[in-house]
Amino acid sequence: MPPAAPDPGTQRRYFFITSEGRIAFTDLRTDFRGITDCFRVSRVGGVRAVAVHTPRTALEPRMADPDPAPSVFDGIQPDELADFQAWRERVKGTNISDKTLLATDYLNHFNEIVMLIEMVPDMPDMLEECRIWQPKSYQEHFRDSGFSDKELAIEAYGHVPAKFKRPFEDTIAQAHQVIGHTLSRIGADIEEGADDKLRADCQTSVAMIHRIIQIANGIIHGTAHVMEQGEIDLYLSAG
Repeated sequence: MPPAAPDPGTQRRYFFITSEGRIAFTDLRTDFRGITDCFRVSRVGGVRAVAVHTPRTALEPRMADPDPAPSVFDGIQPDELADFQAWRERVKGTNISDKTLLATDYLNHFNEIVMLIEMVPDMPDMLEECRIWQPKSYQEHFRDSGFSDKELAIEAYGHVPAKFKRPFEDTIAQAHQVIGHTLSRIGADIEEGADDKLRADCQTSVAMIHRIIQIANGIIHGTAHVMEQGEIDLYLSAG
């Protein structure tokens, strides 16, 4: 049985069940970082309840990325190379990739909105929480986070080679574009009472955001591939 609600009047408090079986109350807007795989949503005493798993990587010791292949250095400007190599040494042993000087913790900000959108078909009032979510730059995310190496992550970002920073920032811009469009679309679905369309739009949108997150994750780990803007435009133009 879940614990009693901490306050009957706190309608925006949530609890989650971790993969270790712990139950904890939290403020969804600020504390649901790093949580994935939402598998049940219910209400207990007026409190929205979400049963989730924490990612396995959160329980594993930090590890440096393996030494990058020579291709990682291909395309890095000569005037960036010495600085990049020096910063690789600085971030080793942290949760910042020494392949790119980027950290995957930033993507948790997007995992949060994905989880919220997934809840909307069953709990349409969660759209309000979706609208509270706001885009954050890489630096803003780490300033607000509990990431252990947050100051190092912020400083290292200024030294990310253009080979990785440009596609990374382009990909994040695409994510923000898709999320903004998604919230407008599902808001219209709710106003029209189009339940089936709402569910379909949420599923399509979540799939698209997941793809963008995967591309951003690949860039963080040294793959400088991006999604074609034409594919984003096609999604945005769909009914």
